Amino acid sequence: MMEHRWSMRKSANGAVVLNYPSLGLLRASIENISLGGVFVNTGRISLSVNTPVEMVFELPEGDARRVRKAEALVVRATDGGAGLMFHKFNPATFQLLQALLLEEAELLDAAETTANLEEERRTAERLQ
Repeated sequence: MMEHRWSMRKSANGAVVLNYPSLGLLRASIENISLGGVFVNTGRISLSVNTPVEMVFELPEGDARRVRKAEALVVRATDGGAGLMFHKFNPATFQLLQALLLEEAELLDAAETTANLEEERRTAERLQ
């Protein structure tokens, strides 16, 4: 299957409430999030692809957590979960997501740099 993501994903663990047209309000949990969307665990509830949903969820902002709203479209359905593509959200939510993902990218870069330096050190030791 071809990957269509245009930004990195971050594993996440948070509650989300979905307003799903045929069922009303559903509680779910976020598995991962990106600038383009979110994957949510829905338990035994199946969501239909191409169905619009409204969502309310929390994102960390400094030491606090802020409630955010977004509109999304179900683009993938699996047993127990669904991939939602963000359709509309306000600029503050977008900026918060950018900051969250940038922080994750910086942590990954730091870990990769540390691993590369350690590999170079081991290589230099073997060559001596």
